[in-house]
Amino acid sequence: MAAFFAVQIFYPKNKYSKGKPFAAAGLSIYGYLLYLYTIAFRPRYSSPQYELTFLWSYKRALNGSAYLWIEIILNYILFLPVGMLAPILIRHGKRRKKKVFALTMLTGFFISLTVELSQLILQRGLMEWDDLLGNVLGTFLGYGIYLGVDTVWQHCMKLK
Repeated sequence: MAAFFAVQIFYPKNKYSKGKPFAAAGLSIYGYLLYLYTIAFRPRYSSPQYELTFLWSYKRALNGSAYLWIEIILNYILFLPVGMLAPILIRHGKRRKKKVFALTMLTGFFISLTVELSQLILQRGLMEWDDLLGNVLGTFLGYGIYLGVDTVWQHCMKLK
């Protein structure tokens, strides 16, 4: 992953490369901070911790758990950078927005899956499907922010 980002930073190729060094650096820093927050700084348990009941945290949150609402919202926020920065690296030439969207969502999914499986294998944190869902939704929201900013940017560039 780091090698891919390094290539993007040091070898931009065309007009679609504008912003790629920034996005690559941002995602590299984000990846490191994500590792620290989700794995390195978590306590190590004596056995793997997991919750396989889908939407369990949402059900408890709806029953009044303020702590779980915070956790759910933080999962969304945690993956906003993926949705905002990954499309900048993925777009190339006349690649259709649908393809950029699909690849961005897959990127968020696989990064989240890697985090969850690492937590399970390394026995740091709780592996749960709800986190995966929240992270993918965060990627989706981040992609929406990317589209909004990109639309405004393109409009401003046409005015010049």
